[in-house]
Amino acid sequence: MIIYELHGLNDIALDTAQRFKDKLGIRLDVNKAMELLVDVDCLTSDEAKLELRNLRITNADLFSQLQSMRSSKSWRMTAPLRTVRSLFGH
Repeated sequence: MIIYELHGLNDIALDTAQRFKDKLGIRLDVNKAMELLVDVDCLTSDEAKLELRNLRITNADLFSQLQSMRSSKSWRMTAPLRTVRSLFGH
């Protein structure tokens, strides 16, 4: 679980904790470990916090661009073409 978490694979570490909860419970507080794995604010280094902040900003920017594209006139006008294309395959 530690190796997964170190590589940023918290979802796999969480799944591992859930699957082996009975065996791991002998050695550690599994519920606390699972809480920490899903808590994005538990990052301790300033560099990690800055990286997470930058990722959130990038995500918000990309979402805004996607919404802008989907609300454009050309996107709405070509919607029927995309529908037909998906019906007949790529």
